[in-house]
Amino acid sequence: MTTIDAATPESPLEALLRPLDVDLTRIVELTNDFTETFTHLAAHSLDQFLATPISESILRPAPGRDYGRGGTNLRVGFIELSGAQDDRHLERLLEQSWSIQNHLKSENSESLFSWIGARIAEVVAKGCEAFNLPPTTPIPMGVTFSFPIHQSSLSEATLLPMGKGFAITSHLDLGAHLTRGYDQHRTPGLPPSASPPSPTTPLHPSKQPAAICVVPGDLAADRVRIAVNTEWGINGTAPPLRRLGFVTRWDEALDAAGEAPGFQPLEYMTAGRYLGELARLVFLEYLAAAEGVDAEVLPAGLRQRFGLTTTFASFVFPGGPRGPVVEQLGAEFPPAEGTGFRWTEAHGDALHRIAKAIERRAAGIVAAATVGLLRSAGEIPDQVTGGEVEELVVGYTGGCIQYFQDYLKDAQGFLDGIMEAYKPMRVRLSPCHDGGITGAGILVPAAMAGEEVRN
Repeated sequence: MTTIDAATPESPLEALLRPLDVDLTRIVELTNDFTETFTHLAAHSLDQFLATPISESILRPAPGRDYGRGGTNLRVGFIELSGAQDDRHLERLLEQSWSIQNHLKSENSESLFSWIGARIAEVVAKGCEAFNLPPTTPIPMGVTFSFPIHQSSLSEATLLPMGKGFAITSHLDLGAHLTRGYDQHRTPGLPPSASPPSPTTPLHPSKQPAAICVVPGDLAADRVRIAVNTEWGINGTAPPLRRLGFVTRWDEALDAAGEAPGFQPLEYMTAGRYLGELARLVFLEYLAAAEGVDAEVLPAGLRQRFGLTTTFASFVFPGGPRGPVVEQLGAEFPPAEGTGFRWTEAHGDALHRIAKAIERRAAGIVAAATVGLLRSAGEIPDQVTGGEVEELVVGYTGGCIQYFQDYLKDAQGFLDGIMEAYKPMRVRLSPCHDGGITGAGILVPAAMAGEEVRN
């Protein structure tokens, strides 16, 4: 007796999501392409890297000088560095954090930095009272800013047009804007700002997915090593994604509607600000094409750009902590009276599967970029001999990779799959939180120690 297996017909949703499908074979191919791309960019690109001079003397400051206080923007606090004599080494004090609301992003730079200055002044006032700081002495302040910044020295920085929902389109003096914002809200009892930013007010971007050590050559009197900063998500990394068919019509639409089209294609496909918007675009197409729903009857919030947030899309899955997906949809996007439209369980299931497909693709791209970068930097050789397991630890931070569907689990799974070809080496993701605010605080005494050494 012969059994004939009939192929299960593809559902409209499965057909719609096919462009988002990824498997290990495609991710390995993307890894190899990323390796070649990163290597080429590192050798030849004139615009992939940001002028952010961080010498090894800053990365590894003089021993015994790692103490002091510093602060940061967006998250503001005091950092106490205890030195080698204390097991804790570092403690964050009086820290506060605020979300930057959309109206601040869309307004002019003066409004944004006035708001930032007010937040700094608020925490400085608490610090002066708590630590008995004299109101006449400037407080050294470190600043990290996770946006493209050009620097010719540690004491000055130019903020470049950034995208990411911000209306800033011109080159701005970051130190001057922060100083002006703080001074607008400084009361007579608060310390003055360092104006203009001095060497004790180091500035550098906090987002450093990679650093490349550049050595001036064997004939140099001293080997000075410099960390060169880049965000690998900017447009130099687009070609592999396009060559291998990872870029979909939804990615194109999201990119075209952004503040800086084409600027950060990899980020548009993997980062927290954008994954919810991708889900919204796919969901709208599903509702129209597969369900025949007229867009005009859909809730207004769902029709607005970024109306479906990444946070909301993170928890739309069966048995999730926020209840059935159909109930979440009803609460987040209540149907308008008189439209006759109602959310169904099928809608909830579709949104979950859309979010999952977007997350799995993002996890694969991140894994491919991670291994590609490690290979291009020589951390993973082309040929690995047997022996003991060697583990490369890659730090991660941010809520998206932790909470968006199974992002962290899937990224680690793809990393494990890619690294099968490089056994016994392994790449492991490890949490690395609060790097921005602690890094800003550490930079203050590091920069001051460097100044003393040079003087």
